[in-house]
Amino acid sequence: MGNAPVNFIIAALIILGGLGFPVLYNLGSYPLFGSGRGKWRLTFHSKMVLSVSAGLLAAGTIGILLLEYRGALAPLPWHQKWLAAAFQSVTARTAGFNTLNIGVLSDATLFLLIVLMWVGGSPASTAGGIKTTTFGVMLATFRSMLRQREAVEIFRRSLAPNVVQKAIAVGFISSALLALFLLILLTIEEGGFRDILFETVSAFNTVGLSTGITPHLTPWGKLVLALTMFVGRIGPLTIALSLAERTSRGVYHYPQEKVIVG
Repeated sequence: MGNAPVNFIIAALIILGGLGFPVLYNLGSYPLFGSGRGKWRLTFHSKMVLSVSAGLLAAGTIGILLLEYRGALAPLPWHQKWLAAAFQSVTARTAGFNTLNIGVLSDATLFLLIVLMWVGGSPASTAGGIKTTTFGVMLATFRSMLRQREAVEIFRRSLAPNVVQKAIAVGFISSALLALFLLILLTIEEGGFRDILFETVSAFNTVGLSTGITPHLTPWGKLVLALTMFVGRIGPLTIALSLAERTSRGVYHYPQEKVIVG
């Protein structure tokens, strides 16, 4: 925990592995020498990935630091508190390494880690989760709803309706599958709700963090957890598209109607 170089190297590798190949290619194409710097631009996808990733890293670090300041981080000196909080914020979204004992963290900290694990990394990366871009689109959609705007806008660009629909679908299907596997595990296991929820989210998003109950699960519980990992690795949207009925798109549209929601 106190070895800063090791922590920084591992955290850097985790972040790079979670950015995705399109972002790495975009960043790698930056001309270090010559006159091509003025023509180089970050793509819209790269801007979104980097912005959401930085926001999650900062929010996770500050959240863990505040929630565990008098808890798991209490014995550590000030600089190691920041280091441990930042490392745990990074690793919760994809890698599964830990410098803190997950089993002794508070309920609030575990909930924060669950949110980070649910979001995960970025598209075309080694990470799981619903992905940073999906989370960013969902937040932008919510902001547009509050402002009563029809278009979903990010960085002075409007998102295509099908992109918004896919993001909402991924978030919904992911939550539904998590609820299903959680219900099954709660039915066949006798552990506490908090620990089983954490294990389910960690498995579904292929993170690897654990509160320590996995070795004590029944064989059926371990089988369900393994199935949860497999389904989470395939991806919610992939599963939905494979199960959806394929029909030809017609040249007609049904009349629109309104319904009261909320």
